[in-house]
Amino acid sequence: MRRGISSAAFTLVELMLVVVIISLLIGIMMPALVHARRAATAVQCSARQAQLMVGVFTHAHDHKDLLPYPNWSGSLSDEPNAGWLYTAPVLVWDNDAQKTGTMWEYLQTSEVYHCQSHRPEQEGSAGITSYLMNGAVMAYGRSQRPFRLDQFRPMSAIFWDAEDRDPDVSNGMAGDRSDGATWPGILPRPRHGDAINVSIIDGSVIRMTLDEYQSEQIKYPGKLWCVPTSLTGD
Repeated sequence: MRRGISSAAFTLVELMLVVVIISLLIGIMMPALVHARRAATAVQCSARQAQLMVGVFTHAHDHKDLLPYPNWSGSLSDEPNAGWLYTAPVLVWDNDAQKTGTMWEYLQTSEVYHCQSHRPEQEGSAGITSYLMNGAVMAYGRSQRPFRLDQFRPMSAIFWDAEDRDPDVSNGMAGDRSDGATWPGILPRPRHGDAINVSIIDGSVIRMTLDEYQSEQIKYPGKLWCVPTSLTGD
């Protein structure tokens, strides 16, 4: 009887071995799970940027093919034209600010403005959007109105992921946290592994690695520097 009971029980060494094996399996599986989660988030982010571009096209259809104003001047500007993200002035940065922007009519949901991987503790416009419009749509403030869709070169970038590492540059403009636009001189933090999602004028959303983005920063013109009236795109 004693021999039978003893042989049916686990020894301490056996239990420890089981714990070690489970720990090893978890350690092996965790990187794969993290990668899968990042990939799923990147796909969702890409889909939301595609929805933004649908809104851009619909807006253009309703406004003689003109793109939305990019909110280049900032939230305290007395600029009379509403931007894609909000209408100035903005007193409180919450989802209600989105509803004052020209894109809200076509999007009708706050989720489209956000990537799941965007840190929530952001200030200014970075608190209500994960994406920024390329200021090239208005020649970085030099044009009185946005350009038409058909004026852009193929593969011109219209939206891309916003920087959310440092609140002072979280919306793409160093020292100014109150706009919905950016320019290629700011390097975004890749949210999806080493990649940045970029929306193209044809409605597609491409994945650019950090190295690819940095290569585009020195192309005049290129995907990022794409002002239609400039030979160099800047």
